[in-house]
Amino acid sequence: MNNAIPAGAVFHRCALQVNPHHYGSTFRGQETDGDPCSRAETIVAKAAEIGISALAITDHNNIEGIAAFRDASKRYGITIFPGFEISSSEGIHVLCIYPPDTDDGSLNRFLGELGIRQTEPSSALSKDSLENLLAKVRAQGGVSIAAHVTSAKGLFVGLAGQAWIKAWRDPNLLAIQIPEPVKDLPHDIRQIVENTNTDYRRDHPVDRKLAMAAINAKDVMESEDLGHESATCWIKMSEMIVEGLRQAFLDLGSRIRLNGDPEPEDHTELVSIAWKGGLNTAPTGSSPSWQALEDLSTGQKATAVLLLLLLESNAPLIVDQPEDDLYNHFITEGVVPKMREEKRRPQFVFSTHNANIPVLGDAELILGLTAEGEAVEGKAVIEPGHVGSIDTPPVRDLVENILEGGKDAFETRRRKYGF
Repeated sequence: MNNAIPAGAVFHRCALQVNPHHYGSTFRGQETDGDPCSRAETIVAKAAEIGISALAITDHNNIEGIAAFRDASKRYGITIFPGFEISSSEGIHVLCIYPPDTDDGSLNRFLGELGIRQTEPSSALSKDSLENLLAKVRAQGGVSIAAHVTSAKGLFVGLAGQAWIKAWRDPNLLAIQIPEPVKDLPHDIRQIVENTNTDYRRDHPVDRKLAMAAINAKDVMESEDLGHESATCWIKMSEMIVEGLRQAFLDLGSRIRLNGDPEPEDHTELVSIAWKGGLNTAPTGSSPSWQALEDLSTGQKATAVLLLLLLESNAPLIVDQPEDDLYNHFITEGVVPKMREEKRRPQFVFSTHNANIPVLGDAELILGLTAEGEAVEGKAVIEPGHVGSIDTPPVRDLVENILEGGKDAFETRRRKYGF
């Protein structure tokens, strides 16, 4: 096996609302020292110093400041997500973030498609409603975050009544920016974010505890701002790409961590693995009776899995095809929730053909094994591109084709079920 296999999805500290040199003087009436390049250099250097992996540059209606950050990032290994902050026709502020390799021409075209054609930074409103804006950014290949939702011109303040409820339930709205941990939000807002207020409940929340992803990403104007607890959050990704952000927002319980949240406990991890012998099936107190793993019945395998899942230990847990003798419903409602709840403590290794385990369980690392040679030899190889997390497009395609039977099969089942 190739020793260069990537680590899969890991947490990266991200600052997703960084502003260029002119921002303080243009929008805050503050005197600004230095020049665009030196300011960008200072912010990127500070990011590297305190362990920040990614910065999103989101000026108001303008992308000219991004180049200086891209240039500085080359010296520090920091990923730059280009984008901008824009106001919907209702005045609601939204952060729009795009893939790191998006060029300036494309970014200006995206602004034009949203009704912003001025060449200078401004507070002009988009011609699009919030609903249309969110849909367009998704079609452009970006992700949207409702900015400073508890402040003026934020989602919780700028809209009211049915217009607010419609915006809150928009399926293209996957994340909001909050100034503090969820538990410290005002009680009425906290109820909405936690999806416990029935008047505002999202019909299909992406997490059991929250209605959508809530991140910390306060405005960063100076390098010192990066040290503020509300300026950054931790996002689990296997690659620094927009799809990594989107998958994190979709699976926030596993992939989003605020600075005020408890850190994961230390735990033992497997660094290499090999099979020898089998499973001892003899009664307790009797001489060992080893059976090779391939000779076990499906019932024995399922029983072993269930017993192992009930163990409370920091040791790694290896499970071979739990779907062999378990209903899908039990995997979805029993195995997966337990795995998600506990996986920050022990390490789980599953061999499976069931999509619910790696997708709903949000596997940090997915390996697609391809048989090599004769079946009896039991050899397998990992093809290029068949390793990573679900936010890696080739891996997502692999899961879609091998575990789901392909997009057509998935869509056919969905239509037959009437979803």
